[in-house]
Amino acid sequence: MVNSLESQNRQDVADYALRLDERVETPFVYQYGFGSSNTLAYLTVCVFILVVICSVISAPVFSSDYASGADDIQRCTRNGRRKLAHAKLLSSIIISSALFFLCTGVFLAITLPVFGLDGTSVQFNYSTGVLAFTNMSENGFLILVLISGFLTVLAMICLTLWLSSILNSPVMVLAISVGIALLPSIISVIGNTGNLVNWIRLCLPSGGTGLANMFTELGQGTFLTAGPLIVWSPHLMLAAALLEIPVFYLLARRCYIKHEL
Repeated sequence: MVNSLESQNRQDVADYALRLDERVETPFVYQYGFGSSNTLAYLTVCVFILVVICSVISAPVFSSDYASGADDIQRCTRNGRRKLAHAKLLSSIIISSALFFLCTGVFLAITLPVFGLDGTSVQFNYSTGVLAFTNMSENGFLILVLISGFLTVLAMICLTLWLSSILNSPVMVLAISVGIALLPSIISVIGNTGNLVNWIRLCLPSGGTGLANMFTELGQGTFLTAGPLIVWSPHLMLAAALLEIPVFYLLARRCYIKHEL
């Protein structure tokens, strides 16, 4: 079974997978709830749509003012540059975050009363063969999917804002953002593309959405390596988004402040 994992025929990767499996408590628990439906799969589709919508919202934040020339006037005001940069960045993040919680909240408010909460161990639906890598229940998995989706939305917003701060065309910003949002799904459709491409796929700001998302990765048994470093794909997906949010935020702020008139 270990050999069937994406371990690149490395014994240390197989040993790492077995250590994760040993930490999982048994016996597993089953109860009927939303895990018996396609709720989580539909939720990931909802998150992907939100990524695209939030990119549309964020694309013109800076670039539209560049294109119209309004930015030339705004920079001359008392609150231009730094304060204006923070105001625009935070307003985009707040609006998009509110939209995320509103839409996912409505989705769950409709589906959970129908199916109910679910304490079933995720291994019943998402384990990789005889190996299991997490002690989570379906309820915990739902929270993880929401966290991953929210971090992905924030990462894509910050990326789009950075692109908006360096490009003069909102259409170009949106086209690049949507292309990046679709790229992990395109790579997933191609199939097993190897360790390096998987690093790129999961480290993209959109790595937690589309066809490649937390819902699918939890059951893939995908392990990535870089020398002696071994990372399970869901861990990398979360860590990459957490790192990219402040990086792209600060890049957007700096690029807007330094933008030439």
